[in-house]
Parts: sequence; C-alpha cells; structure tokens
Amino acid sequence: MNISDIREYEGRGNELVSLYVSPNNSISNVQNILDQGLNSIEEYDEGTRMKYSVRDTLFRMKEEISDFNNIPENGIIIFAGRVNGDTMCHILSDELQSAVEETKYVTGSQFSTETAEELVAITNPQLIVVLDTKRMIIGHSKDGKVSVIDEFESGVPSKHSKGGQSQSRFERRREEHKKEFFNDCKQRIKKNISEDGSVFIGGPEITVKEFLNKTGIDKSVDVVTITTEYVNRVGLRRVSEVADDHRKEEEKRNRDEKIDDFMRMVKENPSLTEYGVDRVRRAVSYGAVNELIVHENKFENIMQEAESKGASCVRINGQTDKEKRFIQAFNGIGAVLNYQID
Repeated sequence: MNISDIREYEGRGNELVSLYVSPNNSISNVQNILDQGLNSIEEYDEGTRMKYSVRDTLFRMKEEISDFNNIPENGIIIFAGRVNGDTMCHILSDELQSAVEETKYVTGSQFSTETAEELVAITNPQLIVVLDTKRMIIGHSKDGKVSVIDEFESGVPSKHSKGGQSQSRFERRREEHKKEFFNDCKQRIKKNISEDGSVFIGGPEITVKEFLNKTGIDKSVDVVTITTEYVNRVGLRRVSEVADDHRKEEEKRNRDEKIDDFMRMVKENPSLTEYGVDRVRRAVSYGAVNELIVHENKFENIMQEAESKGASCVRINGQTDKEKRFIQAFNGIGAVLNYQID
C-alpha cells in the first residue's frame, strides 16, 4: 500500500482518521489523543454504523501505537478507517524523509494525505524497482532512504502441469497475462522516471531479462539490473544499496570532470580562473564567479556567498586522486569566472 492508493480511499461521514504525530510528542500523549477521539464519538447515536466503525478504528490505532516504545526521529503518521467493509491501518515512520511539524488529528470521508506526500518525498531521488511474475514494487532511493511510490500484484496465474491441450491453452493465457503485466510495469516505470534519469531493476535474473526483452524499456531508458530473489521491501532495499553505490561513483566521476575542466582553463585561458582563498573571495564579492570548486569542509562562508550570487558549487572531499591533487595545488579552492577581473 502506498500514499497514492490511500489518497483515493473513500469512507462515509468522518469514518477515516488521519493522525500526524510530531517527534517532540510522546506515546502516552498520542494515546490520550485517541482516547479523546473515543470520548467524542459517544455523542453519536447508539447503534449507528458510524459509531461502531470509528470506535473500531480508534481501538485499532491504539493497539498499533502501543507497539512503539517512543516516537521516531521524524514522527509518525497513521491513516486508519473502514474501507470497503474492513478496518485498515497504515503507518508511516521510517518512510518519512523530514519531520512532522505539527501533531494533528483529522477525520473525514477521505484521508488527509497532502502533508504526508511532501514528507515522504526524496529530493533528487533514484528510481528503484523489484519485480517478478507475481508483483512489482517501485520506490525512490537516496542515501539509504527508501520510499515506496507504487506497488501492485500481477494476476498472472501460477504454472500447472496437466498436459495436453488444456496445458497449451493455459500457457497461452498465462503468457498473455504476463505480457500485459510487463507492459503495465513499463508504463509505470516511465511515468515515474525523471527526464534523463536511470532506473535500477531487481528481481530473479531470468524474469528481469525476460521483462527487458519483451518490453524493450532499456532501449529508451538507462537501466541497471540487480539479481535478487526477494521481490518485497527487503529486495527493494538491496536494489537501493546498489543504486546508492552507483550514484556515489557517478558523483565522483562528475567531480573529477569538473577538476579537469578547471585545469584546462588554467592552462588555456588563465584570466578566467582564480585560485587561493583571497583571490577567490575577491572574485566572489564581485559576483564574477560562474563555478566554484571547493573543499567541502572549508570556506563555508565563501560557498554561501557564491551561491547567493548565482554561482554553482562543486564540493570535493579528497576521495579521488584528482581531488587530492587539486586540494594540494590550490589550497582546496578554485573558481571559473564569468568575466576577467583586474
């Protein structure tokens, strides 16, 4: 279940409860909020569907919240209520990328998901996927943080071995279902991928290869495949780890390329470069810096001023040989200028 699904759920009256809990709260205080909710429904007419529905929901929420020893660092969000005849309860805590600012209790015929969608969003994420013939899960990943954005079952029937014409017909129908499922997977991936982005797809090796061959998605999208037998949240986290390693290596290559460009400018057009703290600080004060390459542990004030005046900053940390040589040769700071200064 993901927020896009929860957003579409509908109940009757005030059956659906959205509870946002900020990290500076306590479990006992949350239980008190739910107790107040229970007290408020006593004004409902006895025997009404609404009264029993909300009562069941709040008791379910009290039960779920009791499993927490304390409030997680970014808080908790709970969506609970009667949907399609059943009482559902969905909790967000690990998925939150930033903290819940305000504790609030909201009831209605729909869940209050707008704030939750903002809190689970990851800035500049990578798209990660796990799939087999039974299901697919799509998520976003960055720096070890994973957010599920889509999840669905395939409906592809399992294999059987009766033999004969019945077996042949069954296999044909199964292949048709699989083709539809794979095409659906392709469209959902393309819907969520950013422009010029890449996608990391995990799953059983044979299934992932079949998916790529039948959909041809790797012809239009940069795809990295990872073999994993776990097509669940565990498998998605495994794919996330590979995606993060891939991103870090890509960032290293990009930083090295920026250093190469700077070194080329120093040789070919030195009047449009500056290096050393005092000269770069001066260029920044004039607003003349186009791009600043700087050791991330130094010169924070210079970086902030440069960015405020429209310069882009490349932060290095000495992880590569080129970064180490740059730090040693230019005291960890250099700039490419928009125009020559005296």
